[in-house]
Amino acid sequence: SKDRKTALRFLRCIVNLRGGRGKDAFDDIREVCAHAPASNVLWNVFFHIAQVAGVPLAQMPKLKHKSDKNNLQAMMANAHHSSLTDNLEDALRDYWNVLLVDNWNPVVLLCLAVHYLQKAVETEGASVETEYEKNYSILNAFYFLGGYAHREGYSPGAVYNTARAFHQIGLLHFAQELYNKVLKKIGEAKGGKTSGEDLSAIETSAAHNLVAIYEKTGAKELAQDIAKEHLENML
Repeated sequence: SKDRKTALRFLRCIVNLRGGRGKDAFDDIREVCAHAPASNVLWNVFFHIAQVAGVPLAQMPKLKHKSDKNNLQAMMANAHHSSLTDNLEDALRDYWNVLLVDNWNPVVLLCLAVHYLQKAVETEGASVETEYEKNYSILNAFYFLGGYAHREGYSPGAVYNTARAFHQIGLLHFAQELYNKVLKKIGEAKGGKTSGEDLSAIETSAAHNLVAIYEKTGAKELAQDIAKEHLENML
């Protein structure tokens, strides 16, 4: 049967991997993932074997799949593949395809926001068309960031990512307000249950960025206050 052949191919894949035949193992695991695209375990094995086999992402063929909920892992793998090989337009298309199947998935929303922001930053030129394209990408980025933050319950991490986006495009007054909100949320969350976020790392990053903004705008005393309250124990 199909399932039996897939199981046997997976066993052969493991044998090839342990025998040092990484390329053969990679060919096998590709076929296994194509037949069982909903298994996170298999996808972890897939990328592990790809690394062992030394298969560069740029040379890694995309997996053929149908666009439905049974193939979300394959669709996400293709989207990440496009992103990591700097194929910006392909990555946007692939993440859109995932979003159309898995509506309002926060990870996909964040990925779309990041890639639209990257597209805006990389858009060069002074023509009206170029400015329109850049502003359109920025609007898309913050639309998806808003959806992502909402789905994440406006957690400290989600607010930080939004602040960082404003910071990246030079809207420092918005970034400053949100960095302060991140630090306030973390202060309120200390001592209670968290959502699994690394609040210490988020606090450090937000404080560092806020200090940089205050120093750039000449607010030296505010920068010192933030550094003393949030960074003193980490220096």
